[in-house]
Amino acid sequence: MNEGNGTHAWLTLGKCHWQWTGGECIRSTQDESQATSFDFFNVRDSYDILDFRLHITAQVAVNDNIRSALMSAKGPDDKEGLPMLYRPSRGFWDAEDAGDVDHPKLSLHPSRGYSLEFATPPGPVTDWKLLNIRWVSTRYKVYKGDALAVSPGSSLSIAFKRCDSKQEFLDVLI
Repeated sequence: MNEGNGTHAWLTLGKCHWQWTGGECIRSTQDESQATSFDFFNVRDSYDILDFRLHITAQVAVNDNIRSALMSAKGPDDKEGLPMLYRPSRGFWDAEDAGDVDHPKLSLHPSRGYSLEFATPPGPVTDWKLLNIRWVSTRYKVYKGDALAVSPGSSLSIAFKRCDSKQEFLDVLI
């Protein structure tokens, strides 16, 4: 992923500047071995005949043992900031015992995940943009870093790279 200053970075999970979700925010890393893999689901595509662009919306899950869809939220004390993209601490298959062992209450529904929007410029489908998302600077106690946030009208250049050939997942370079 292009960080906006001409450099490229891989996406990884890291501390959020607010911890009320128990989850992790999407952060950047220069170390490809630290890149997070993602699974795409609920993918919808369309072709805009007016500007000759391919548009795709998709929900994204982090490919790890939690298997949770990316969500967006503002921290409880964050009155002016943008909603951050984060991976909740509980996944698709976690359940809470609601008093009935045979019918537990699910803690997360994949359909509630944030839908990302991707688009290509006119021409060959090789260059991609992630729409309505941008990098923001964050601070958590003494830790300062960047994170992806929902920002209408913004966009980032992205590229996809297939992970290890033994897997069927993609890393995203922004």
